[in-house]
Amino acid sequence: MKKLLLSLLMVALAMNTSFGQAEKMVLDAQKKSINDAIKKTDEEVKKTPTKAKSWLSRSQAYLELALFPDSSFALTNPEAAFQALEFANEAIKLDVKEGKKGSVAKDAELLLADKRFLNAFLNLGVFKYQGKDFRGSLRYMSKASELAPNDTLSAMYTGVTAQLSQEDKIAQVAYEKYMAIGGKDLAILYGLSQIYKNNKEEEKALNLIEKALAIYPANKDLKGEKFNMLIAFNRIDQAIAELKQTTTNDPKDGVSWLNLGLLYENKVAGLGDEIRKLQDKSFKVQEVDRRLSAQNDQISAFQD
Repeated sequence: MKKLLLSLLMVALAMNTSFGQAEKMVLDAQKKSINDAIKKTDEEVKKTPTKAKSWLSRSQAYLELALFPDSSFALTNPEAAFQALEFANEAIKLDVKEGKKGSVAKDAELLLADKRFLNAFLNLGVFKYQGKDFRGSLRYMSKASELAPNDTLSAMYTGVTAQLSQEDKIAQVAYEKYMAIGGKDLAILYGLSQIYKNNKEEEKALNLIEKALAIYPANKDLKGEKFNMLIAFNRIDQAIAELKQTTTNDPKDGVSWLNLGLLYENKVAGLGDEIRKLQDKSFKVQEVDRRLSAQNDQISAFQD
């Protein structure tokens, strides 16, 4: 998971790098152009609120703001991506006559299908993540995943930000979706297995670790986690069987030999406890029998 969080941080840093003087001049010009476009299209919509073309132009202007690579400018309106989505849908609604879509509606649909919307939400999500606003980041990442249901990146980051926001149920759904669409990142498989483990879903947790081991058979951390899960789930006999197989495959695996010895020691200690419990019960039964016998003797003596 640490590697995954680091990679997300690197993306954030890459998307918000410092710019040289020449680049800064270009960016300043772009900022002005975007601000001018937003102001112009806002005014156009006010004047002609039923004109589909005005709403489409407005959507494009707000989308450019949400896509801007400088967080200090892009976050001047954190709602820009959501608003761009709303404005594009309004353009479609206004350009449908008798069930038929006009050219503006079709252009708006093409804009919505474009990856630029996905990238806009990811862009803002990364900026929020960089500022450690994980819950805010989750809002953008989950929307990105909704817009692109087959995109593993947005599904992955939805799960990561959800987990960081302590929203394990959302993280679980996101991670399961990530896997269903072909994601195989080790950190995600491990993260999901921990959610199952914490929820006491033993079979799901162990099956997922098995699946991860099938993809990464040489990963010692996964093997260790499987062993830890078996112990946590009190599956001692299964843990012993696993370790015996491991030591058979690799007789020089000192850690597995040590763990195997500890398990046998604990099992013997556990059996000792059981024996003592049985002995205590046996002594109690014997004491009851002794008392009953004494009472019977007293009754017999009285009768005689």
